[in-house]
Amino acid sequence: MKREENLKYFFGAYKGICILTVYGIASVSSLSEVTEMLNELESEISKKYIINFNNTDTIDKSISLIIVNIKNIIRIKNAKIIFCGLNKKIKSSLIEEGIIIKNEYAPNPMDAYN
Repeated sequence: MKREENLKYFFGAYKGICILTVYGIASVSSLSEVTEMLNELESEISKKYIINFNNTDTIDKSISLIIVNIKNIIRIKNAKIIFCGLNKKIKSSLIEEGIIIKNEYAPNPMDAYN
């Protein structure tokens, strides 16, 4: 049985908080889905963005590029961003590389609300 390789996402927004949930496999082959997601993110207007990568896997360094693009979009909006749900290996790598900082990460979406 072939593993699903498409990256999928969905948005939810309530009282100035946008939650973007990303799942599937982040890879170069998911470029069209990532582009669509980033375009939708640009049009979303919120004061706080929670980006949940629970159930997201990666087979290359594309997760870094996705996060950098997400941060750039939200930085322009002058809004707060919290990432959550990254597996420990990916999270450690992103922090070591300076792509995310510790106060931009919460273990799960409920912690990100605070």
